[in-house]
Amino acid sequence: MNTKSYFLAVSMLLMIFFVGCKKDTPQDTSLSEEQLEQIFNAVKAEAVSGEGYLNTERLFIEILYERAQQIEVYYEGVDDEVDWESKYNRIRSNMQAQLDEVQVLAERQYYGNEGKAILAINSYVLMSYHALEQYMPKFMWTKLGLFAANEVRGGIVLSYILRKVLLDTKINLQIKELEGAKTVDVLYASNKILIEGQMSVFTDIGALGLLNERYGPETFIHEPWLTQEARDGYQMQMQAESALEDGDIELYRDLQT
Repeated sequence: MNTKSYFLAVSMLLMIFFVGCKKDTPQDTSLSEEQLEQIFNAVKAEAVSGEGYLNTERLFIEILYERAQQIEVYYEGVDDEVDWESKYNRIRSNMQAQLDEVQVLAERQYYGNEGKAILAINSYVLMSYHALEQYMPKFMWTKLGLFAANEVRGGIVLSYILRKVLLDTKINLQIKELEGAKTVDVLYASNKILIEGQMSVFTDIGALGLLNERYGPETFIHEPWLTQEARDGYQMQMQAESALEDGDIELYRDLQT
């Protein structure tokens, strides 16, 4: 999953609000005020009502929470790797293996309902960011990841609600910029891209943080396989941790944020 695909998915979701509409005739290419009002009220009603969690779902979320706390499994085999890039890749691979298992569990829990499975994976990512934050509190990059993961969740939920409303109201929105692709199909596909992008970002931030926790930021400041942004980040992380050791909490927080 690359950054370009991830942000393309976000762009497609935004494009929904700048599309044409074909409902009764091919010549009708815009939403009427009545249709806009109908969609708005239906989305609002769906968002307010919600379905809540069943007891079985609560138990499942508790299982995911317990899995998210198992940080040490990410380090399995890392000491056997001979260079830093291989250690980074091993951590990412271990994290992805956990995500793959969660995806299988989620699909079983929801009998193949892809939307609910995606939200379950998102829940696991949110809980995992929180677990990482507690495991390595000096490394604050996870705070940004946690915020972003929650924003993605809001977007996914809203897009599923909008998709349901469009199907229920039989308003056939099409996206001209995507050769007339149906909005309901784009919403469905975009969420798959979004969750894949979120998992990729999570394993990246997680691996960088876990390397920092075990080996220290100074180890990676000059590593050529890292991007310049990552090396700069480690440089600032080293300065932040030094400020923390000196008791300068204000400088530490300024550098981290």
